[in-house]
Amino acid sequence: MKNKKLNVAIVYHYIANYRESIFSLLCLSENIIKYKLYAGEETDRKIKLLDKDSPIYLHKCVKVVKNYWFKGFLYQKSIISLSFDRDVDVIIYLGQYNILSTWFSAILSRLAGKRVLMWSHGFIREERNLKGFIRFLFYRISSGVLLYGHRAKNIMIDKGYNPDNIYVVYNSLDLKKQQEVRKAITSYGCEHKKSELFIDAKLPVLLFVGRLTPQKKLTLILEAVKILEDKGSFVNVLFVGDGEDLANLKAYTVSLGISERVVFYGSCFSEDALGLLISLSDLCVSPGEVGLTAMHSLVYGTPVITHNDPSKQGPEYEAIEDGVTGSFFNIGCKYDLADKIQTWLSTKTDKEQIKKDCMKVIDDKYNPNYQKYVIDAAVKNIPPKDLINQ
Repeated sequence: MKNKKLNVAIVYHYIANYRESIFSLLCLSENIIKYKLYAGEETDRKIKLLDKDSPIYLHKCVKVVKNYWFKGFLYQKSIISLSFDRDVDVIIYLGQYNILSTWFSAILSRLAGKRVLMWSHGFIREERNLKGFIRFLFYRISSGVLLYGHRAKNIMIDKGYNPDNIYVVYNSLDLKKQQEVRKAITSYGCEHKKSELFIDAKLPVLLFVGRLTPQKKLTLILEAVKILEDKGSFVNVLFVGDGEDLANLKAYTVSLGISERVVFYGSCFSEDALGLLISLSDLCVSPGEVGLTAMHSLVYGTPVITHNDPSKQGPEYEAIEDGVTGSFFNIGCKYDLADKIQTWLSTKTDKEQIKKDCMKVIDDKYNPNYQKYVIDAAVKNIPPKDLINQ
């Protein structure tokens, strides 16, 4: 399999806009491996889908399939036929067990002699219940799994999975675009933007970027800021995003008497604008699960603070190295969060070194190029132990 031309089908529920970079790299690269996407256009959530003028659509790298959603489950019409397609050597399925068609297609594909990979979060926690047992059986169908983090890998190994079949691909955004934006950002631009946003632009800036939802526990940021203020330490806060918790956060800000230092920027989808907002911030604070916010902040050199319970985190929390690229506070504790913020703001460590350390973890691992490197290896059945960062 290592020396022949390989045709790979990637079966996804739908193509989110932020996935464009990795899918474009896979599908449009000249390689002995030819990837093609099979994905639907109907979603079960509010999420921006990839525009039809994307190169992967224009180059006919996507085969649109019909999605049928019902009560949290998905069935994708025509996916079963891939199991019998002799031109398809390997199939990478989105590893979500609620996609019923994947169960049938994956089993039939294994019986047909195809290599089957599951691209998934895997086990975020031990999950010793019925749901965990179903997930265990689901991943057992595959020849190998592509995971977002090492915690999930270690849990799967503890459950008896062969480590030679477990690949850590991390996650990614559009690193190439972000590096271009990063180069264009200047200290003058950051200071000028701060003066536009805040009454006292000389104060440190705490940032949150993402959906403003209750599960993000964003009131903890406001409470920590109030604690710091009562100790004589003042900071500005910048919320970038929109969501159902916006009105509550605004009202809470007023009730705490800190509204003159808190800015609600609203939604922002421009990478140029986001890059500047993240770069002008001293810290990104994500009291709930951190997810892609960690990667977006680190790539611009801004350290991240989030909570310390990995069972309630997204796998991207692993990009944070305590004391180097961020910190972890005791989950739910506003006082510990305030302490961690104060520690970072008063650190004597070289700020430029902090920025370099933050950027390095994204440039080295959390990017489309590294993802493709690992996915190509998994397709060719190269053991993870022979790869870097595994």
